[in-house]
Amino acid sequence: MALAAQLQGRYGAAHSALMTTRRHLDGAAVREVVAAAGVDLQKLDTDLAAHGAAIDGQLKRHAFEAWSLGIEGIPAYLIGPNLYRGGMAGPALRRAISKARKSNWRPPSQGEWPSPRS
Repeated sequence: MALAAQLQGRYGAAHSALMTTRRHLDGAAVREVVAAAGVDLQKLDTDLAAHGAAIDGQLKRHAFEAWSLGIEGIPAYLIGPNLYRGGMAGPALRRAISKARKSNWRPPSQGEWPSPRS
């Protein structure tokens, strides 16, 4: 729903509302929460019908990327070369960022990535 809300420029609001609600999120509740975040439900339904396959493809790619990194659940953080599983409070997150910065790690440039067929 949040990805479809992006087509209205409401991804951040929808995502934040869904992630912070204390409600049990069944289909009806998700719709109520995103509507309260300013998402036009009629347009959302139209956008889902028109772009649902692309959104599903994006979610599948994200799931594959998470799997390939060994991420089995949320939350998880990839900070520099380090994977942190589970929630992190502010001080731990700041330490992890500082550690990554001190390591001088940089992601490989596009030409340095291994071939998907190798």
